[in-house]
Amino acid sequence: MIKGYNCKLLEIDLTERKTKERHISEDTLKKYIGGTGLGAWILFEELNPHTDPLGPDNMLMFITGPFAGARVPCSDRTSIVTKSPLTGIWAESDVGGKFGGHLKKSGFDGIIIRGRALRSSYILINETGAEIREADHIWGKDTYATHEILRQEINFQISTMSVGPAGEKKVLLSSIVSDGKDARIAARCGVGAVMGAKHLKAIAVEKGSKKIEVYDEEKLNQSVKETVKLMVSLTKEMKAYGTSSGVEACHDLEDFPIKNWRLRRWPEVSNLSGRNLADTVLKGRYHCGKCPIGCGRIVQVDEGKYKTQVRAGGPEYETMGSLGGNVMVYNIEAVTKANDLCNRYGMDTISVGQVIGFAFEAYEKNYIDQRDTGGIPLEWGSGEALIHLITLIGERRGIGEILGKGVKRACMQLAHGDPELSIEIKGLELPSHDPRAFSSLAIGYATSPRGACHLQAYSHGLEAWMTMPELGFPEILDRFSPERKAEMTAKMQNLMSLFDSLKICKFVLYAGVEVKTLINWLNAVTGWNYDMDRFMETGERIFNLKVSFNRREGASPADDRLPARFLAGATGKNFEIMMKDYYKVRGWTKDGVPAGKP
Repeated sequence: MIKGYNCKLLEIDLTERKTKERHISEDTLKKYIGGTGLGAWILFEELNPHTDPLGPDNMLMFITGPFAGARVPCSDRTSIVTKSPLTGIWAESDVGGKFGGHLKKSGFDGIIIRGRALRSSYILINETGAEIREADHIWGKDTYATHEILRQEINFQISTMSVGPAGEKKVLLSSIVSDGKDARIAARCGVGAVMGAKHLKAIAVEKGSKKIEVYDEEKLNQSVKETVKLMVSLTKEMKAYGTSSGVEACHDLEDFPIKNWRLRRWPEVSNLSGRNLADTVLKGRYHCGKCPIGCGRIVQVDEGKYKTQVRAGGPEYETMGSLGGNVMVYNIEAVTKANDLCNRYGMDTISVGQVIGFAFEAYEKNYIDQRDTGGIPLEWGSGEALIHLITLIGERRGIGEILGKGVKRACMQLAHGDPELSIEIKGLELPSHDPRAFSSLAIGYATSPRGACHLQAYSHGLEAWMTMPELGFPEILDRFSPERKAEMTAKMQNLMSLFDSLKICKFVLYAGVEVKTLINWLNAVTGWNYDMDRFMETGERIFNLKVSFNRREGASPADDRLPARFLAGATGKNFEIMMKDYYKVRGWTKDGVPAGKP
């Protein structure tokens, strides 16, 4: 047995209602680690090109990493990998919570789901295997109710992944929600629509008792013990105020979406801060599995028109940007209610907020009017309009059916493809960080395999507050200069591919965890002998494999672009320089294809 792994995937064919176990070789694990790396290899090797993302032949995978089940902090995470119905290319969505740890201790490193059930179903997994059960009694329920019903039905110690009504209706912005009202979300790329299209309502995993064997437990435990002390000391602000503790700092750097990215500053932004959330609607804090930080918020609006029914997971930084600043709604109760609705319907707050920002601007420019919106004026700052559109999108009604297809399709259908309003990359809406504020974000967004994503490179930290001598960046880089940004972005993309394959939270970078520490942990868990060069080569292999998948699906370097709104002035000039440098650094062919066999 390879240390750190069960060396088993659970394969489930919903059409045939059959399950089987699949062995993973050590050679494969060394090359792709786990998480999105392993998922990318399986998807590339086994999914036929041009498969319909919402058809039964698409694959939906839930994969853990070698750290899950071991003592490594912040590592009970799960990657969800598939082909995206929103973008038509590579899809990965990362989620915290406890599902990854439960699955690993049940005896499996991951799940591969194929086919389509004839009727609504859910999957129960435990140490004895898997069972496909009918789900008529939970079909149509929101994600909070689904989780609670399954807890009552199976075991209070289960962890779940489920879709809400949006996923059932195949809304392309739908997400997969872990553990109901605790609401850790695999949000991006429309993964919930893939699950709903398979008539799969939920996956429930009972907490297993299997001990994950570690190669050098004493060495690992000693390192973790020392590191956790540092992590706790460096993340007090995030523990106290959550991810939205960064709202005001990002706003001051003009790195926050305001009025569909048309404005760079607005005085009311402090209403969306973590401090204001703590002073108003915060009821408690939530920790993902094995996390010493605890950035999760538990919130409730007690009264008024934005009252929420239960204490549940609260808005994160990205939600404050998309459902707050981007539509100029600065009422924290309205944003909390909007977040709650998205979590219940099972929808990505980033994409939903961005497409509503599109709708508000399209309304302002007379592309749409009140006849399209059900009589509700789409005025900037209107919490009522925000809630109304979320409901229409989640229920796939009226204009919500069009908006639920994402900004790219909605712009074509409602605004004649106006390039100023088509704010997306490869069909995926932008998160709440501005590429005009950090030049490396521009390259990272343009070249991210899943479309607009700051987490695929996570490079802007090296332009603001963080150094990384291990990668050759001992000083913070000038955030407006193009110098070395291509090299830095490529290296960070390789590193983030490793984070997503190890399945460890990227917030550990805030907490003083160095790359050499990750390598030491991997070696202590598995008994392998990775050094920095081999580690980073593995990250590059994984990143290149995702790009190769996209090229096979028809994506080209022409798709590595920025929306028109971000190309004015120096940003546009630097973007061209940096992209030329990027392709040189990558060493890809003239067609943008990674050289060699993945």
